[in-house]
Amino acid sequence: MTISRDIIEKAIQGVEAKKHAYRQTREGTVVSFLIHPDDVPQLLTQELSISAIGARYLLGIVRLSEESDYPVVPEEITIGERAMRRASMLCRDTDYQEWLRLNSKRWKDVDENIEDNTEYSAEVIRYVCDILSRRELKTDKEAQEKLREHVEEYKKEKRMMRV
Repeated sequence: MTISRDIIEKAIQGVEAKKHAYRQTREGTVVSFLIHPDDVPQLLTQELSISAIGARYLLGIVRLSEESDYPVVPEEITIGERAMRRASMLCRDTDYQEWLRLNSKRWKDVDENIEDNTEYSAEVIRYVCDILSRRELKTDKEAQEKLREHVEEYKKEKRMMRV
């Protein structure tokens, strides 16, 4: 289900809460949050008091830093974003492009006739990481690891070429 950003922005009721309890049941995970009475918007209080038990809500959760009250980005997300940026930067690196062309026999299923070096590099990364799009590097831990190994191999061979 995709909900338009406009609808979400109109419906959202932001409130700060502290995690109070966490437990698992057969039906799922139950998380309780404690909201200070001054922080509960009147609209939210009314909504929760009249809605039926079992009413469904869409929640968005962002952990806040204790020191700065700034949102904390989970490390998995930053790792994935770095992998995606790294792949993008590699594809534009002329040394990397040259290395790929010199080792083109390794990438059996990648068409050597692709003339644009940036596109050829992107094809190789998709092949090596076994993904359809470099965007998958954001969330696919296995693809992130394959990219890391591929980059290490490139760096190692590059160092050996200098000697």
